[in-house]
Amino acid sequence: MFKRISAFMAMTLTTLGLMAPPAHAGLLLEPYIGLEQGQTYAIIANLADASYKTSGAVLGARVGYTLPVLFWVGLDYSLVAGGKTKPDFGGQEGDLKRSDLYAVVGVDLPILLRAWAGYGLMNTVDISSSGSNDKISGGTKMKLGAGLTLLPLVSLNLELFNHKGAKLESGGADIPLSTFEDSGAYLSVSLPLDL
Repeated sequence: MFKRISAFMAMTLTTLGLMAPPAHAGLLLEPYIGLEQGQTYAIIANLADASYKTSGAVLGARVGYTLPVLFWVGLDYSLVAGGKTKPDFGGQEGDLKRSDLYAVVGVDLPILLRAWAGYGLMNTVDISSSGSNDKISGGTKMKLGAGLTLLPLVSLNLELFNHKGAKLESGGADIPLSTFEDSGAYLSVSLPLDL
């Protein structure tokens, strides 16, 4: 009886081992391109508030290390150049440039789904409007992403980001912000290469 159970277990484990994808570790290179839509709200030193929408094209890449079991870790850099800001309550539109660097950890599920989370290491936003230049930096920025790989080597991704507690520099002077929140989403297409 014990020999039959042992033989059955050995056959079952062998079959499962043959069905599982091969485990390997390697280099992850994932360039991506997409679009951003966001909303920013700030209260400047309890005196005035500003609220505006952001939009622009996103160009970025993730570089990391894939672990033998579904997971990967790395860095994610994205750049929005030529973006726009549109005030919610009148005012002039501005030009937006956003640069973000995240530490990311992710998982690639065997059912064509991917997911990741990132913590902002360096985040800056430059806004130019009617001769003034504002720079927003610091604070805490996080993002969550999910991807669907319908075609070979191509992933359709949705990422949500949230940025809080940043500082504002305008005209070379630091301006205290009582409240700052910048949130939005990226819709992108990427090419995840596991080398």
